[in-house]
Formats: sequence, structure tokens, C-alpha cells
Amino acid sequence: MGDRPPADSHLDLQVISLLECLHVPLENSVIIADAIPDTTLIIRKGQAHGMIFVEPEEISGIIEDFLG
Repeated sequence: MGDRPPADSHLDLQVISLLECLHVPLENSVIIADAIPDTTLIIRKGQAHGMIFVEPEEISGIIEDFLG
């Protein structure tokens, strides 16, 4: 694993999860989002594991908004 940021650093993160994903259960994304302060969990419906290929404009928009 890479270096971790200092405990007092402030990170605003987003976790994008899929309601119907068979590879990564939604519960895992909830655990990750709950464990990291200031994290937003975005749950997408009606998509499979390759969401970036199903709705590339929507997903890239979420990423662009995050990167600001």
C-alpha cells in the first residue's frame, strides 16, 4: 500500500457504487464510505460493474465535479 495522509489532513472523497454490482457488494462501499470522514457515497442504479462504459458522460461528469 502507498503512504497514508496524516491523520489530521482533510480529504473530501467520493465513493461511487452500484446497486446491482455482482463483483463489489453495495455493503462494501457503505463500509468504506462510513470509515472515511467527509466521504460522499453515490449509488447508481440500473448499471453493472462497467458503469463507465454504460453511462460515460454521467460518470465522467461526477468525476469532473469531484476534481473541480
